[in-house]
Amino acid sequence: MKRDRRIIAIAGAGIAGMTAALFLERAGFRVLLFEKSPKPATTGTGIQISPNAYKVLAELGLSRSLNTVGFVPNSIDIGCGLTGAPLIRFDLGETCLQRYGAPYTTIHRVDLAHILQTACEDREDIDIHRGSQVADLAAHANGLTLLCESQHQTTEEYVVSAVIGADGAWSTLRKYVHDSETPQFTGQIAWRALIDIESTNPALSRTSTGLWLGPNTHLVHYPVRAGNLLNVVAITPWTKDYAPRRGWLTQSALDDRTSVFEDWLPHLHELVGTRADWGGWPIFASTKAGKFANGPLCLIGDAAHAMVPYAAQGGACAIEDAYVLASQCNGSGDDLAAAFDQFEKSRRPRVQKIMRLSDNNRRIYHMKPPYRQFRDMIMNLSPQTGIQKRMDWMYGWEPVPQQVASPSGTPLVNRISRLWRSSDT
Repeated sequence: MKRDRRIIAIAGAGIAGMTAALFLERAGFRVLLFEKSPKPATTGTGIQISPNAYKVLAELGLSRSLNTVGFVPNSIDIGCGLTGAPLIRFDLGETCLQRYGAPYTTIHRVDLAHILQTACEDREDIDIHRGSQVADLAAHANGLTLLCESQHQTTEEYVVSAVIGADGAWSTLRKYVHDSETPQFTGQIAWRALIDIESTNPALSRTSTGLWLGPNTHLVHYPVRAGNLLNVVAITPWTKDYAPRRGWLTQSALDDRTSVFEDWLPHLHELVGTRADWGGWPIFASTKAGKFANGPLCLIGDAAHAMVPYAAQGGACAIEDAYVLASQCNGSGDDLAAAFDQFEKSRRPRVQKIMRLSDNNRRIYHMKPPYRQFRDMIMNLSPQTGIQKRMDWMYGWEPVPQQVASPSGTPLVNRISRLWRSSDT
């Protein structure tokens, strides 16, 4: 049995877990990271680091590493996948730097994980236990006793002050938090691949993020690896008569991915059909933010609030969680349970708002006629200043609610416009 004072265990050495470990170590805690995977991931796809998350990572001194391997798109260009008609250009690049004090960066998940792991390995009060996961726990007067199982079927006990569940949507620790939210299948699947950017059609932007909308589906592509690879995400309905299994699907028919894009612009249909190491990620998500904490146990990231990916904020929320949680622990003295409770209370409103925005975006992106035509009209008429203000509450980290006047127009236009503006209030 191993014991230490002011020690916090973290289940999961992903983005949320390692970011939390770095901030907790800086706050004076000793941190044990338990990760069931025996080796760091060497494959994966891209992730978008919006300014709110970038500022957290910059606080750890990671800006130079992020800037070396990441990519800063000029804009997010939203268009109709069927016609190619441009709908909205959301300026990033210098606009984000000036408005939020941080860039909007796209990066390979493996590169981000490597940056965080290197930083963790440089801290003597962070120990990463790979090939080991928290199998059970028990609370007592001295904190918690964890039973950890290794890949070699051996077990060890650790007495710690608290434990953080950062082990993703299928967290094994969620069962210890009453009234937490278990993700459910949304009926959508995200097909993902990384493609050599030089091999792609010249009609695809190599400096911006492309977001193409269509009925019940949409397509996203953006550069990573300093602009050498194109990350592609195609969201489609799940068409099988059975529910998919959890996690990454490596075996799938080409038609499952490409059929819904047959009537799209040729170069977009071609992109989705490109020969690459495609995989499918069934989208499981919660409809609301449930309980995060239970005494000396707290959930963060997808373990706490798995959300649909239509605002590209799942990873950013996990990074924010890590920062806020460590800040609460830093001022808590020995009462980590109180710190966890305060963390939950302070985070739930923002997380819930981001979850609503993500769900609203899903409905907006996937509209069918006649709603689609009114959506396109409203997007086309939206000034850049209004679009930027719409995102200030999220990218600026500390939101100032925007008071939006009631739009004028027909009832149908009003309904879509209210949905488009619903994240402002």
